[in-house]
Amino acid sequence: MTLYNPRAELSNPAPTWLPGWDSLPQDDAYNESARVYGAMVQSIANHRWLEDCRAQYAERHADYESSDADFAAKIDSARALPALHARIQALLELRGNIDGASEFSLYVGPRYALEVALAEEFKEAELGLVYAKVAPREKSRARIRPRLDLDEETQMYCAAAARGGIPNTPRGQIEGDGVVRPVFTKSELEAVDARIAEERDAAAEQIQVPADHEPLIKGLDLAVTAEDTQGRRTLGGTPPVEKVEWRGDTLLVTTSQEEDDQEIVGCKQTKDRVVFTQGGANYDKSCKYRTRLTRTTITLQIPGMAKDVDIREGDSLWLLGRIKQVKDRTQAGTVTKRNIDATIDVDLVYTVGRSGSPRARINFFPTSG
Repeated sequence: MTLYNPRAELSNPAPTWLPGWDSLPQDDAYNESARVYGAMVQSIANHRWLEDCRAQYAERHADYESSDADFAAKIDSARALPALHARIQALLELRGNIDGASEFSLYVGPRYALEVALAEEFKEAELGLVYAKVAPREKSRARIRPRLDLDEETQMYCAAAARGGIPNTPRGQIEGDGVVRPVFTKSELEAVDARIAEERDAAAEQIQVPADHEPLIKGLDLAVTAEDTQGRRTLGGTPPVEKVEWRGDTLLVTTSQEEDDQEIVGCKQTKDRVVFTQGGANYDKSCKYRTRLTRTTITLQIPGMAKDVDIREGDSLWLLGRIKQVKDRTQAGTVTKRNIDATIDVDLVYTVGRSGSPRARINFFPTSG
């Protein structure tokens, strides 16, 4: 059985897409002719697939650029707010406005601009310890990058589509046989991957904030920490909130706790009682004890909080701030009374601990996906 074979008479109809035309058979045996026709059809299909993909992305790119501009305006508005708390909260809320079906809408463009803006706010305020709590997770951060020009983005988009990475878009042929050119050659795909990696690595550097310059306070020994008031300190879990009030645009939160223990006020050795141990005879000591009552009151001055902030009596705050002053007074008597009064200028409240069963933690700045 025979079939007309165009290879016998025609020159290469598509040199770009049929680079192996000359290697195809010329005789009119059915199987040989069918192979030639199959190669011609596949070359046309690959060519049209790439043209359609480029046209599809050109439409999306125009939409992306428009939405990118709108989102950039929202970022600018958030960063124009006067208070740090308000700026960061507004920027974090914008994370919830980013959606899309592919990484070209989820991680490219607006997400990059937003994460850079957040990182800059935290860097300028030297809040690296808090930024670590809201930074993008490693898996997400590794995919964030800026949106590039139309030509580069088209190449990246269609390479992803050819591999099946774009929803509702059919795959393209990427396995070549030397006769028909695939929609992307192996070297082209490698070049695209390298370019994306370059942009992602650069973006990852931009959205990192160092945290090693901020010491961490453990506990509430304010009398000691007050000796060094030059830098910020984190206060992990304040005493329970006692009072919440507004003074202009500043939220004043008063927290307090009372602790009592026994202190030794004098010991006298007596020979009335002897305790025998391996070391010999030890005379017991008769000691007097006195109750010591310590009350710690911390006044937190928090500017720029939202008026509807949910801080309640009994809550405990995790925050970052500067110790403004500490007064430590002790009054001797039948009961020793020690009063520690501290005032802290708060830069950021990032978590509220709330009593209950189970104990709740409310994050002002939710972690990112």
